[in-house]
Amino acid sequence: MNYRQWLLKLYRSTYRLSPVKYGLSRIASKLRPFLVSGRGEHEALLRQTRLGSQGKSAAGFLAQLDLRDRIQFMMYARGCHEPATERVFAEKLEKNCCFVDAGANIGYFSLLAASLSPSARIFSFEPLPKNVVALHENIRLNGFTNIAVVEKALGEVSGAAWIEAPDPIRESGWNTIWPVKPENASNNCIVQIMKLDEFLEGARAPTVDFMKIDVEGNELAVLKGARLALEAPGRRQLLVEINEPCLVAQGTSGAEVNDFLLQRGYACFRIRRNGSITPCGAADIKNSDGGNYYYVKR
Repeated sequence: MNYRQWLLKLYRSTYRLSPVKYGLSRIASKLRPFLVSGRGEHEALLRQTRLGSQGKSAAGFLAQLDLRDRIQFMMYARGCHEPATERVFAEKLEKNCCFVDAGANIGYFSLLAASLSPSARIFSFEPLPKNVVALHENIRLNGFTNIAVVEKALGEVSGAAWIEAPDPIRESGWNTIWPVKPENASNNCIVQIMKLDEFLEGARAPTVDFMKIDVEGNELAVLKGARLALEAPGRRQLLVEINEPCLVAQGTSGAEVNDFLLQRGYACFRIRRNGSITPCGAADIKNSDGGNYYYVKR
């Protein structure tokens, strides 16, 4: 074990024992360039184990990580991805459900869903080729057979669009969909977009019980393409990231995303850092700089 690996293990132990997580996350982010040399030391295996909802033991999962990437580095350093959001997800996910992961990246939430509910039917939507390769590898590592990878983005209309990936090595999550090629931008490629309603009809899949949407400002477009699924009778749950700067860049806002769901009978809850949820009104969304939100329709 070299000194970089020793320091990373020390940080992981400190983070898990410390009650102050936020400050340690910022420290780890600053240390990443020093801890990851890029000379063949950038791969790591995350062994994720946890308790499922109501204290039931979950099998956990494995994920192959590229530590050069900020998000994956933080997964490894913390032993998890978004602790508060994961806690809500684990508590709310139901067995035998249909789960849609919009913006799956390397598949963290898809893997978590499969480990918590082996009988769930999971559709992972991810258009960026580099992330798709990692997603397939992580599914293979775990031997999961209930995750279907769809190498497309979700949106309001089906067709083709440009995806901008400013730094696919170090920022695999900063990928934005545009209808036309962005000017003065590098690492662009054309990807296919599909309406979720059309996909579900073609796949002869049941309607969606739970949906996670993290698509860097295209959340409203994904929701509009899933009107039938969202309006179907029965209990529906969503985890939605509201990133105001990204939404504004796409010509929309967190308030519009929230209004769209409220008009369809969904109640909104903000996810707090300790994993609890609190009711959230339209004014709270409008005055917030963003975060992860839980929506439910009963």
